[in-house]
Amino acid sequence: MRIGSGGALHAAAARALNEAAARHINAYEFLPGTERIQALARVTGYEASSLAAALHYSGSGRAEHLRSALELLEAARRRICSRTRDPDMEIEASTLNRAAELLERLKTAIGQAVVGQADVIEQVVISLAASGHVLIEGVPGLGKTLLVRALAQALSLAHGRVQFTPDMMPSDIIGHAVLDPTSHELRIVRGPVFTHILLADEINRAPAKTQSALLEVMQEYQVTLEGQSIVLPKPFMVLATQNPVETEGTYPLPEAQLDRFLFKVEIGYPRSPRKWESWCARPPIRPAMSCPSPRSNPFSTSGPCSACSRSWRTRKLTSR
Repeated sequence: MRIGSGGALHAAAARALNEAAARHINAYEFLPGTERIQALARVTGYEASSLAAALHYSGSGRAEHLRSALELLEAARRRICSRTRDPDMEIEASTLNRAAELLERLKTAIGQAVVGQADVIEQVVISLAASGHVLIEGVPGLGKTLLVRALAQALSLAHGRVQFTPDMMPSDIIGHAVLDPTSHELRIVRGPVFTHILLADEINRAPAKTQSALLEVMQEYQVTLEGQSIVLPKPFMVLATQNPVETEGTYPLPEAQLDRFLFKVEIGYPRSPRKWESWCARPPIRPAMSCPSPRSNPFSTSGPCSACSRSWRTRKLTSR
């Protein structure tokens, strides 16, 4: 300090304190100046005014003032380094653990209804947590509607279903305005898109004009009717399906529409032995089938009996 290096010492001490704070305080480098001082005061226990004066020392004061500022900066740095974890980080970790637990419970609840599609359920739950939408590709009869219903019931949310056809208009999805005969004013009739979870079944069977009705809905989470913007309820999620086998009379989704989806999930038939477990564990889905030699354990996964195997081959339920 006697040879004029006090400014360099102060800059080095302040830089060391900021580096230590960036390592131990969550998102410290993204905080503005005032919030940085408050975060340092909360972690170190020193007063915010003293820390601000020490960090913004101009070098015009006496040597005693510079020495006090350097000592305070070094003591604050040591206190930060001695802490194993920041309170904000502890709160964030507990919040993340709680969220992970809730998502696992959600997947378990959906898996009780949709059997043998663990990968599909996981991707749908991830998309829900990320506020995204899912495009499901698969042949009919694999439980896509059941998946949406199970997801909505597990979350206690309203859900809707729209069957896309070539003659469908955009007003059939988002709604339209009608003239009220009593008040002689336009009254907005909301479409099925005003829900929490929307199933757009066979979305590629509608022309591009109808598909474009979901562009604003999926991106802005709102609908514009007669110049009035109506915000959709939150959370909002679109699960669209398309059949990869039947291509006659379909319209490929444009790139702008595909960009709205977070995931494209290919759903197929359950794999063995899970498919046999789902076959035997859900008797209502095969009421016309009877097994002449029932087992003592109907939920066994060792394989189907001969009658079940013959019926399975007859119905040709394979992914091909």
